[in-house]
Amino acid sequence: MPEQLTKQDLENFLKQVNESEESDDTECREVIDKAASKIRACILFLADTIEDKTVIHEIEGYIDAIADAVKKAQEKLNPPKLIESLSKSFDEMADSYEDFGFGKLDPEIKIWTMANIQYLSATKLETINSFGKPTIIITPPGSFKSKVDAIDHNKQIEHQCWTYCDPSPSDPLWGGEQTWLEVSVVDGIEAMPEPTFIKDNFTVGDRMKIYENEFKKQKLNLMGLHAGAMLMMKSLKNGMPVDDLLKANTATYYKTKGLTYFSRIPSILWHSKNSHVTFSMQSAKTYGCSHLRCRPSLTLLSH
Repeated sequence: MPEQLTKQDLENFLKQVNESEESDDTECREVIDKAASKIRACILFLADTIEDKTVIHEIEGYIDAIADAVKKAQEKLNPPKLIESLSKSFDEMADSYEDFGFGKLDPEIKIWTMANIQYLSATKLETINSFGKPTIIITPPGSFKSKVDAIDHNKQIEHQCWTYCDPSPSDPLWGGEQTWLEVSVVDGIEAMPEPTFIKDNFTVGDRMKIYENEFKKQKLNLMGLHAGAMLMMKSLKNGMPVDDLLKANTATYYKTKGLTYFSRIPSILWHSKNSHVTFSMQSAKTYGCSHLRCRPSLTLLSH
């Protein structure tokens, strides 16, 4: 026989369920299930023991409110179209990963990744769903040079030329090696739009700091250089390179190990006229550069 619940208990349950829609605490998910099952059991018990049907109707009102909140929360927690889209994006990335010479992925990587997506909070899933193009990126361990070499040795675009990279891909300015495999979800839209919080009179370094602060508010990170190279590979394989300077007049700059906002910042773009990928360094003190953007990233798995 279930324990009896007071009116305050019911109000507290409803409050917790509503709050769980906005919380990043995964334990709030348990509140949804516990509230729903416990209330259902108690209403059945109370219906047999309470003669005052007004009380029953009042409790039923709480039940309906909780049921609505649970339904909304569950829809946010498991948006089927987003989950299906990310699963397809993973498969496409796995194909690119292999085609560019990084080997065949362990099937368990996808299992772990999709499981981690299912455990993201409703708020995080909603944020990802707001991306222009939610995209799974798999970044292998290794040097920056290994990514540049992969592009050059596995050309995907007709008449594609050798990558332009200044300074040399072996230069320490590009940062150290990545020592782990990382799976992340990023905004892989062909060209990132210019946000309202960026002004032309900012320096490149200031732009990057503002982007980083805005992403942090959503508990996201700036996309890293190695992941950016993998995004370019994936887009080349699909025949629609991201950041086509001539077509969209955009380039993405990335965060990398060892560089500060007071030095030089790496960027990646596709030059469709000369048919090559460009990796270059931009002085952080340069003003303007309105074509430069940043992309948000959320790490799903580090292996």
